[in-house]
Amino acid sequence: MIGYEVNILPFTLLNDEVEITFSSIEVEGWQRIYKRNLPQNIPAKFFEELDQYAWWSIGKTETCITQKVNLSKNKWFAKYYFNKILYDYFQERDFIVNRNFISDTEVYIEDQTYINNDIRKFKRFSLRFTHNSLVPDNCLLVTYEGVTSILKRNIGQVKIEENNIKRILYKGKITKYDDLSIVEKKEVESIFPILNRNIRKELNLPFDRYYSKNKYKMYFDLIQSFYENHLQDIQIGNSIQILRSGFYKPHNSYIHHTSEDSNLLLFGNDNNNFIPYNGIKENGPIQGPDPKKKIKFIFIFHENDKDYANKLFSYLGKGYKSFPGLKSFVNIDFIVDREKTIRFVNTNPIPEISNALKKFKFEDDETYAGIYISQIKKGSDDEAEDLIYFRLKEILLNYRITSQVIYKENITNPSFNYFLPNIAIALLAKLGGIPWRLYRPIQNDLVIGIGAKRGTQNQNSYVGSAFCFINDGSFYGFNVFEKKDTRALSESIKSAIQAYVSENSECDRLVIHYYKIMSRKEREPIQRMLKQLNLRIPYIVVTINETKSRDYVLFDTSFDGKMPQSGTFIKIRWNEFLLCNNTRYSQKTITKIDGFPFPIKIRIESFNYAKVDDIKVVRELIDQVYQFSRMYWKSVRQRNMPVTIEYSKLIADIVSNFNKKELVPFAKNTLWFL
Repeated sequence: MIGYEVNILPFTLLNDEVEITFSSIEVEGWQRIYKRNLPQNIPAKFFEELDQYAWWSIGKTETCITQKVNLSKNKWFAKYYFNKILYDYFQERDFIVNRNFISDTEVYIEDQTYINNDIRKFKRFSLRFTHNSLVPDNCLLVTYEGVTSILKRNIGQVKIEENNIKRILYKGKITKYDDLSIVEKKEVESIFPILNRNIRKELNLPFDRYYSKNKYKMYFDLIQSFYENHLQDIQIGNSIQILRSGFYKPHNSYIHHTSEDSNLLLFGNDNNNFIPYNGIKENGPIQGPDPKKKIKFIFIFHENDKDYANKLFSYLGKGYKSFPGLKSFVNIDFIVDREKTIRFVNTNPIPEISNALKKFKFEDDETYAGIYISQIKKGSDDEAEDLIYFRLKEILLNYRITSQVIYKENITNPSFNYFLPNIAIALLAKLGGIPWRLYRPIQNDLVIGIGAKRGTQNQNSYVGSAFCFINDGSFYGFNVFEKKDTRALSESIKSAIQAYVSENSECDRLVIHYYKIMSRKEREPIQRMLKQLNLRIPYIVVTINETKSRDYVLFDTSFDGKMPQSGTFIKIRWNEFLLCNNTRYSQKTITKIDGFPFPIKIRIESFNYAKVDDIKVVRELIDQVYQFSRMYWKSVRQRNMPVTIEYSKLIADIVSNFNKKELVPFAKNTLWFL
C-alpha cells in the first residue's frame, strides 16, 4: 500500500494563554514585532503610540504593559512566540542556532564523521511554524538546508581580507560579520568565519562537492533523523508538545494525479512514447525545418582547434558510436558552407568573427546555423569567456543566424555520443523543426510564460521575457523587457493575444505562467489591456516555483527512493499545490529515474473564473504545467519546470548580457536560445 508523508510535524498546544510584556521602545534582548502582528487585545492607546514596531518579552515586567495573549486567536503573534521558544530551546542546549531572513529557526548539527584539520562541517535544518490545508491546527515545517562549513581557526589566528568575511559563528550564534558592533569585532577569538568562495581561495582550501545519487531519499533520511534525535515527543517551554506520531501522513483521498497518459509524447509517423530519446531514436521528429529553405552550417573555431572541428564535422555528419548522425537522428541534411568557415587567432575572437561576417553574402532562401567551438566551458569562472559567448550570440542573431556552442574538450570525451542527441534536438528546434509534441488534443487556451533573470552587480534590475504558444509546439514569439517596465509586460501579452486571436476562431482561457506571485502593479496593466481588447475570457495566473528547500515536500514512504510517482500532486493551501514532476512513471518503474527532482509549487489565482475552485479545473491547469515540462527541446532529458518558465529564463539570462538589451525581429520568432 502506498504511504505518503509531508515534512510537517503536528503538535499539541499545552496552554492557550501566555503572559507577554510589550514595550513601545527598543529593549535590549527583547523581540521586535511589526505593529500589525500584535495581539488583538493590545490596548488601543498603546497601539496608536507605535510608529512601526513594538518589542516584547515573555513574562511580566512592572515598567511595561503586560497582556495575557491567546495563542489560538492570535496566529500571527503565535508564530513569533513559537519561534522564540524554539530558538531558546536549542540555544539553551548548546546547539549552534540562527534566525534566517524570514525569522525561521535554523539549527546546525555537526557532522562528527567529517575529519579535517581546518574545517568543521554542519548539516543545517530549518524549523518554521506554519498553517496549511492539511493540518487544521499549528504545525512545524522541517526542512534540510544543506551543509555549512566553518573554519576551526578564529579570525585572530588566520589572515583573511575583512571584505571576504560575510557570515560568522559568534558565541554559539550564526550572524553577519557586518552586524557586529565595533566592540564585538575586537573579540577576534570568538569569531569563526563561515567558508565562502573567496575565503577558500584566499586560504587555499578545497571546494567541497556534495553529490547524492538520490537527493530525495537523502533529504528524507536527514529530516527523519533530525526529528527522531531532537524533536520527537519533546516539550518546548510550557506551550507545545511535539507528537510521537512523526511527520504528517495525508489520507490517500488528499492525493491527486494528473490525467492518464499526460506524460505521453507524439513523434514522427504518429507514434508515441513517454521517453524523448527513445521516441526520437525510433520514430524521428514530428516535423523538420521548412523544406523551402536550404540549411547550411558555418563552423567557427580557433585555428589551433582544427582537429576538434574535423572530429565534430565527422560526428554530426556520419555519427559517433550510438549516435547515427544528424540526418538519421533528426532528418537534417548536414551541409557545411566551407567558404564561410571562420578561423580566428586571438583570445577574444569577436572582432575577427564580426569582420568575417561583414564580408559574407547570405541568401534569403537559405537558413544558417553557426557551430562555435569554445575553448572554455560556459559557466566557468572565466567571465571574459562568458561575455564572448553572449556577444557571439548577439552578433550572429543580427545576421539571422542561430548558433550552437560546443566546448572543445567535450568533443574528445569518450562519452560524447551521449552529448550529441541533445545537440541534435536543440539544432532541430533552432532551425524551425518540431522534435515532438504532447500526445493530447489541441486546446483553445492561450498559455503565456513570464520568466526572469535576477540582475548581477552590474545590472540594477531584473530582465524578464515572455514566451507564448499552444501545446502543438508552435509559438507566437518572444520578448524581453526590464522587470520594472510593467507596460512592456502588458504590451507583450497584448501582442501574443492578438496574434493568437488572428489565427484561431476562439480562445477559451488566458493562462499566464508566472515566475513569482504577481503583484498588483504587474497585474493592473494586464487587466486594462484585456478590457481595451474587449476580451471577456477567463484570466488565470499560475505561479510556478521550484521548492528545493525551505518548503513543503511530499514523500512516498512505500518506495525506497521516497520520491512519489510523476504526476502526483497534493493541495497544501487553498490555492497552492505541490506537483511531483519527475521520471518515475509508474509505481514499479523499469526505466532509469533521472535526477530525483523535488516537487514544484503551483499557486493558482483567478480574477474572473469561479471554476478555479473545482478540482477538475485545477487538474486541467496542473496538467498544463506538467505537460509543458515535457516540451523542453534543449536536450532529450526532461525538466521538472515547464518550458513556459524555463525558456523565458533562458532568454532573459542571455539578453540581459547583450550590449543592446533587446531582441532583433529574427530572434522573436525562433528558438535560438536553446
